[in-house]
Amino acid sequence: MVHTMSKTMLIVCLAVSFMNGAMGGWETPPPGEHPRIVFNKQDVQELRGRLGQARFNYLFEIIKDHADPIHKGGWGNPPNGNRLANGVKVLEALALNPSDTEAFAGVTASEMSVYSDGYFLYELEPSAFVYAITGEEKYGRIAIRAAMAVSTLLTQDKNGKIMAGTFSFTHGTQTARALALIYDWCYSLCSDAERSCLRKALADLCRRHLDALYHTGYSLGPCPPEIQYAIYWGVLHASHLGIAALAIEGEEGDDPKWESEAKRGVLHSLLRCIDQEGGFHDGPGYVAWGLS
Repeated sequence: MVHTMSKTMLIVCLAVSFMNGAMGGWETPPPGEHPRIVFNKQDVQELRGRLGQARFNYLFEIIKDHADPIHKGGWGNPPNGNRLANGVKVLEALALNPSDTEAFAGVTASEMSVYSDGYFLYELEPSAFVYAITGEEKYGRIAIRAAMAVSTLLTQDKNGKIMAGTFSFTHGTQTARALALIYDWCYSLCSDAERSCLRKALADLCRRHLDALYHTGYSLGPCPPEIQYAIYWGVLHASHLGIAALAIEGEEGDDPKWESEAKRGVLHSLLRCIDQEGGFHDGPGYVAWGLS
C-alpha cells in the first residue's frame, strides 16, 4: 500500500505533468479573480482542451479516480475506498459538535485519528483540481464541504483546545495550503457565505503561523544551526503560507505584508539549506520534498 503522503505527492506530480507547457505568458489575475494559483481562467480552457489528447487524458483519469469521494481504484485506504467520504463526514460532525462521538459509528480509531485532523484536508486538493478543469460539481462540492468544516473548527478553536495538535504549526501550514487551493479552484462553486468563511479561515491561518515563522525550532532562523530540521521545514511552511496569502490577495481580510513575509521565509530557508556547491545535508530526497 502506498503511504498517503507519497500517494498525494504522486498525484501532484501527475497534475504537474498534465499542466506542463500549458501556461505560457503568465498574467497575474487582478485581486478577486479566480483561479489564480498555478493557473488562471485563461489557462483553464487550454487545459480542458487537453482532455481530448490520449496522453493527457490518461494522466487526468488517474487524478480523477483518486479524487472521487468513493475511490474504486487500487490505492484505497481503507480498502473499501471510502476514505474521502468518511473523512468529510467526520469533519462535518466535529464541526457541529466536537464531543459527539456517536456520529462516528463505523469509523475505526486509527481512521478517526486521521480524519479529526485539519491536516486531512490536503487529500481533497485533487478533488478541487478536477472540479477546476472539468466543472463536475461532485468533486468541487466534497472539497468545499471539507474546507467549510475545517474553517468552522478553526473559529471554534481560538484557545487551541479542540483536537490537540490539529492546527499546530506543522499541520497548520499544510492545512492553509489545502484550504487556499480549494478556495481558489472551487471559487465559482462557492456561495458568498462560503467564500467569506474560507477567507476568514485563511486570514487566521496566515496571521497565526506567519507570526510564528521565525519563532519555532521547526521553521527558519534565528534557531541554532544544529536544529537540522529547521532548514527544509522552513521552505515548506513559508511556501504553504505564501500560497494561502496569494489566494486571498486584495480581498477582505488580506494583509499585504503576508506575501512578502512568506517570500522572505522561502529565500532565507533556501540560503540555509543549499551550500555553495549546491549540496544539501539530508540528500536530494528531502530537499525535493521541501521545495515542493
